[in-house]
Order: sequence, then C-alpha cells, then structure tokens
Amino acid sequence: VLRNSINYFNNSDIGLLYRFHPMTETMFNVYYPSYKEEWEKVKKEIEYSSNVAIDYNTTYDCAFKYSDILLTGYSSLIFQYLLTKKPIVTFRYGNFEKNEEDIENKDAFLKVTRLYTVDSNEDGYELCKKILNDGDCDYEERMRLINNFLPEADGNIGERVTIKLISDLLNE
Repeated sequence: VLRNSINYFNNSDIGLLYRFHPMTETMFNVYYPSYKEEWEKVKKEIEYSSNVAIDYNTTYDCAFKYSDILLTGYSSLIFQYLLTKKPIVTFRYGNFEKNEEDIENKDAFLKVTRLYTVDSNEDGYELCKKILNDGDCDYEERMRLINNFLPEADGNIGERVTIKLISDLLNE
C-alpha cells in the first residue's frame, strides 16, 4: 500500500507527507524482524522521492498546519484533524465502513468522517487532486455536522474549563 502511495504521489503535482503510526518501528523490530530490511528500503525510496516525505516530528501540529487534506484509514487523528476544518478523505476498510445504512444510523462524527471516502490509493490520489483543484464541495455539510457533533469545539474550551475549575474551588 505504501509503495503504491509513493508511486502515485511521486509522479504528480501533489505532495504526500507521510506520518507512520508511533508503534511502526517497534512493530518491525519486535514482531516482524523478517520485514525490517524491506521496511528500510521503503523508507529510502521515500527519502529519494520528489513529492513524498516522512514526518518524523514527535507531534503532528506542523503536519496539520501545513497540510491541505488528511488522507487516512480510521484513525484517532481524525478527531484532532476535524478541528482544522480541512477535508478528510478516509479509506473504506471492512464491512463496517462500507455499510452506508449503518452509517446513517450512527452519530454525526461517523457521518462527517465519511463525506469523502475512497477504496484505493488511486481513488485517494484522484479525490485529493479533485478537492485541491475544484474546491471542498462538502465543506458546508462538514461544518454543520461538526457543529452538531462538537458544539464546544469553538477554541474556547480551555477558558471554560478554567472558569469551571475556579468556580468549583471557590465554592468548596
């Protein structure tokens, strides 16, 4: 999958900033040492590619700031990326994500993360290219769903928590 992503993005005008799962290196070292050599080759391919880079930063703040779109499988990063108000393209994996009827019966979070979905790297590349060239046609619907699902995500949560803590401490 990663090699396919490298090929699609390396031969395009779209860049791919790849962030590995924090446990990826550990998994190869401890559980899959027989694949470690191949893993190192893939990282070298990325290092020498023109439009693909690995983000080795410990936090994803810069990646979120400078990215235009999140292209991901189901990940906890979706929660944080929602707050950027930028498009999220998710891969459909397994029956859960493919069952649209089930999605309609779920909460807004599930709906908002499925506005843009793809089944393959090729589809992901093409959809990202379309969004970048033609605009984010699902922006309004995503904002509506985010506001319904996360009404407190307005950038003032720290202030509200502080006020509540001070109030509770003064009333003890």
